[in-house]
Formats: sequence, C-alpha cells, structure tokens
Amino acid sequence: MSAGLTTKSLTESTRDILQPVLSPDAHFFKSFGHFRKPFQGGVSYIGIDAVTHGRGVYHLAFYLGVRHDALEEQIRMLLGLDPRLDHYDRSIRCYSVNIGPDSPHWRYPIRGSWAFVDARELTEARDEIVRAVSIVVRQPSSAFSERAPRC
Repeated sequence: MSAGLTTKSLTESTRDILQPVLSPDAHFFKSFGHFRKPFQGGVSYIGIDAVTHGRGVYHLAFYLGVRHDALEEQIRMLLGLDPRLDHYDRSIRCYSVNIGPDSPHWRYPIRGSWAFVDARELTEARDEIVRAVSIVVRQPSSAFSERAPRC
C-alpha cells in the first residue's frame, strides 16, 4: 500500500516543490495541471504528469512546452484553422520521460521521470526533481529562468 500517496497528492506535492524555484510570475493552474509563465510573444509551460497504472507505483514526469504566438498564428492561418490560441497549443514540446543520460532523444544529466511507492520516496527525490527542472528552466531561452537556482 502506498503510504498516503495518490496521483492528486503527488501532483500537489510536486507543485509545492517547484513553486519556490520558479519565477514569481509562474503560476500553477490546477485545472490544467501546469505552471504557466507568459513572456513577450508567448507562454512557457511545465505540466506535471502524475500517474499510476493501478499497481501501487506512482510515476512522475513533466510536459515541457513553449508557445510562440506569432508562429502558432501563422500555422493556423496557413492551415485555415480558427486563429484563437489556447493553453493546449505548443510550438515546442517535450515529455521528460524522453530525457536522460542514456536517451537518444535528449541527453540530460538526470533522468526525467521518477517512480514512487510511497510519499517518503518523493521526499527523498525532492532535490533531484528540483535540480532536473532547474537545469531546464535556467536556460537563457526559458521564460522560467529568473529565479532558478544554479545547480
């Protein structure tokens, strides 16, 4: 049995872990399960993916994305789509499961997903989760970079 761990508690705990290391204007939207930070010409996103496959093991990963409004508007115009953008539109996206030291997709010093059986394991992984997300958000091109710690 997972000691107090649910997908909801994993999402909420992860939100609480990340909020202090993100820029003050990065806000969490519970209905979307993501942080959103606008920048001039678009929005950056960090989505929390907390799932279980019904066997008492909970998995955590992130949906990382950026929406460049001018690009998205051009694409919609060329395709004859409704020009209105929403918070599902992404110009660039990555699922952190595809990130890691051995990944052929995106080499990264830290694996981009975690598995937990109980809340204690999440607590033990806190620093690694913060470090993994901080490395991505402190990149010069990231709108989340203003308060990300140096790792």
